[in-house]
Amino acid sequence: MGKPILPLLLDGTVFFRLGDVQYEDVTGGRMPSAAYIQRLSASASPVGSQPERTSAPPRRPLGTLLATLTGHAGTVMSVAFSPDSRTLVTAAGDKTAQLWHVTDPDHPTHTATLTGVRLWNVTDRDRPTLTATLTDGLSTMSEVAFSPDGRTLATAGDRTVRLWQV
Repeated sequence: MGKPILPLLLDGTVFFRLGDVQYEDVTGGRMPSAAYIQRLSASASPVGSQPERTSAPPRRPLGTLLATLTGHAGTVMSVAFSPDSRTLVTAAGDKTAQLWHVTDPDHPTHTATLTGVRLWNVTDRDRPTLTATLTDGLSTMSEVAFSPDGRTLATAGDRTVRLWQV
């Protein structure tokens, strides 16, 4: 019907097949953001009408550069968004990972630098805590991926894939 779908996450975690769908996280009794309310209001308006007030940024052409993130000493090899699209992690050949708040993609904020081949709890994105250090096959590790439920980590390199309990 030409109307956007504006899902709310009320409780639990994002179903892995919908992890790339933008949604508003209102777990723990949080209220939706002003931007979400504005989008909801605009989508409820009759076709052709304009909402009275809008604080949403103007639409930009596809392919518009929003920001450039710097800070690694080596070549950036991998990037990934968190399921809620609020955090970006970048990993580089300097054996570091950088965490960025990207809630406002025009003004991303660096929040942490993670070093070595370690597992970090990033529930508090401003203060990650070390949970484990991986010790096998580190010299050849070139790729990592978490299972959709977040319980298993796969690492790849040197014709070998290793699975880790996380």
